[in-house]
Amino acid sequence: MSRSMPFMQESAANAPGSRAMAPIRRLPPPSDRRDKLDHSHLAAPADLQARLAELRQATEVHLRRSKAANTQRAYTSDFAGFTLWCQQHQLAHLPAEADTVALYLSACAQAGAAIATLRRRLVSISQAHKASGLPPPTESELVRRTLSGIARDLGSRPRQVAPLRLPALRAMLKATPEDDLLEVRDRAILLLGFAGGMRRSEISSLDVSDLSFVDQGVDILIRKSKTDQEGHGRTIGIPKGRHPDTCPVIALQRWLFLAALEQAGPLFPRIVPNGRPASRRPDNKGTLAKGRLSPQGIARVVQRAVARVGLDPKDFAGHSLRSGFATEAAAQGASERAIMRQTGHKSLEMVRRYIREGDRYRDNAASYLGL
Repeated sequence: MSRSMPFMQESAANAPGSRAMAPIRRLPPPSDRRDKLDHSHLAAPADLQARLAELRQATEVHLRRSKAANTQRAYTSDFAGFTLWCQQHQLAHLPAEADTVALYLSACAQAGAAIATLRRRLVSISQAHKASGLPPPTESELVRRTLSGIARDLGSRPRQVAPLRLPALRAMLKATPEDDLLEVRDRAILLLGFAGGMRRSEISSLDVSDLSFVDQGVDILIRKSKTDQEGHGRTIGIPKGRHPDTCPVIALQRWLFLAALEQAGPLFPRIVPNGRPASRRPDNKGTLAKGRLSPQGIARVVQRAVARVGLDPKDFAGHSLRSGFATEAAAQGASERAIMRQTGHKSLEMVRRYIREGDRYRDNAASYLGL
């Protein structure tokens, strides 16, 4: 009966006086309903090659942005040094043999490279091989044992810059008068970087539009950082200080008023001349330059300030502001959670290291000996 239904329907539709039935719309199968790429721009071979070239360029940009700019520069510089060494010794650098990498490590160690530098160079060699679709020679047992032996000989404790503690910061600010625009900017950098526990790259990348002044102080949007390469962003608060001379909010407001910066521009632009010790500026105000102050420039601000109070600039860098905040906050009783919320640390062990440094002389057992 079911097989005769189509014939019966057709006969009824063709019968005199009968109403014609609307044709039945049948949907295409799911495989035909799937979204498909637009192939209209691929019609001509020339268009196809142009489109592929465009996609290759876009892919290269995405690959470069998968790592921070500083990391990319370090990888490029390290592998260039490895390539030069291989050429000088008539050895292949890409692909490189494990024995070649082991010899290179020994040469670098003899030249005085630190163990942390050797580890970074191994990562650079590995990344270069992976980017070329080659197995990295750095994962071989020979390379691992060579690095382990070098670490035993040199010691594996990394060099660390000194944290900037509060008494030193106060002395630096006192020795940095607000006589011109350069010194006003430097005071704002020192106080903001210290109170925010910020990395030098975070200070450098700030724009004026990232600031929002509130009754309690100023909110600062950190758009991207070392541990936030995808740019999710986070906002930290800088509270008003108890003393006008060391208040980061007052220092920041004074800098904004005198510099008259554009809302969309960098918060800390360069100033020409660059303010090196003994340099001569054409006037008391200085001149704002195009472009923001680099992370290396932030480090030089710190080193200039410590030199004014008789400290060795080699012992301090931009990171001294960040480590000094964490160490000083821990010494004043701030909790691990509060420190990590301000600094954005992901590693609890790193924060606890700062706390140990801050607590070293608080409730020290040796103080009970009566010496």
